[in-house]
Amino acid sequence: MAGVLGGSLSACTTSPPAASVNGQTITQTELAQNLRMWASSPAYVAAFDHASKVQEEEYAAQGETVPAFSVTGSGSGPGNFGLPWSTGRLTLLVSWLAVHQYLQRRGEAPSYLEREAAWSSEEAAAPQVWPQLPQKLRSSVVEADAELAVVQSKAPNLKSAEEFYKANQSSFWALVCVTSIDVSAPGAGGTVDMAASQKQAQAVANELTAAANGGPAPTAGTGARYCLTPEQLIQQPAVFRQEVNALAPGKAGLVAQSWGYEVVQVRTRTLIPFNPQVASVIGVVSLGAGTVAYTWPVQGDASNTGLIRILKAADVKVDPSFGSWTTALPAPPYIPQVWPAGEGSP
Repeated sequence: MAGVLGGSLSACTTSPPAASVNGQTITQTELAQNLRMWASSPAYVAAFDHASKVQEEEYAAQGETVPAFSVTGSGSGPGNFGLPWSTGRLTLLVSWLAVHQYLQRRGEAPSYLEREAAWSSEEAAAPQVWPQLPQKLRSSVVEADAELAVVQSKAPNLKSAEEFYKANQSSFWALVCVTSIDVSAPGAGGTVDMAASQKQAQAVANELTAAANGGPAPTAGTGARYCLTPEQLIQQPAVFRQEVNALAPGKAGLVAQSWGYEVVQVRTRTLIPFNPQVASVIGVVSLGAGTVAYTWPVQGDASNTGLIRILKAADVKVDPSFGSWTTALPAPPYIPQVWPAGEGSP
């Protein structure tokens, strides 16, 4: 359950409950911790507040008034966050917990492929937000996405899912194996000659690329050879991550360092194939039930009937200060999407 919340549920806590699902409690302290993790991404806060403001203006143009849904709001929610936003995140936690319990009772769990597809889908849907979230939260979001995909009772829209997959194919990989060779040319007085280092590093990169195409082994040797998952790569410095993401297998490039240049070659990249399982996950993340990309998991989308059925069967209690709970979810039609349709991620 800790994975679902991105925090730690403790049986020994004096914090009052924010909600409970079949007797399992989400405390207000745990909710506040979860909110802090989401709000730690400046890109997420900016995107949510922008979407809310745009929607508010659209309703105002029609002569209607809607509440403010900014992350900070009036500070009326836990951890001094806005209450409407806090309620939206709590609704997601309740939904995730209900699904998690349902799958546990049935002895079911997402596959490795579904988890990998969830990671890639979130990164593709929110490329600025995703790297800024804490690793613990990313892991919990991936698990929740994959579990939601398992319980979808209707087939996903394969055409739309495949279009998303093809448009973001560079994100859909599970493992990248690289070679790394450090190159540093000494300069005067113990300094580094960056120009000479770059020239030598480019020669090494050319040799690595040629060797991958059947040429002779590079004179610089084999260097360090290792493999990275997407989660491990995202924790690397941005310049390294960007270079690895841009390189096709066999190609080598340069990463400037304070001590010279690092030559990086992508040896292999294990791609995630498109199939119905992957399409289902893409449907959860990008086509109507997402976790980063949407504030509410259920918007009447037919693909979410499995989730609605689970929630209707669950014994859900919510602290009245967060609003009244109904089996249809307490989601007015004006709850904003984080990425407004047609605008894309920030």
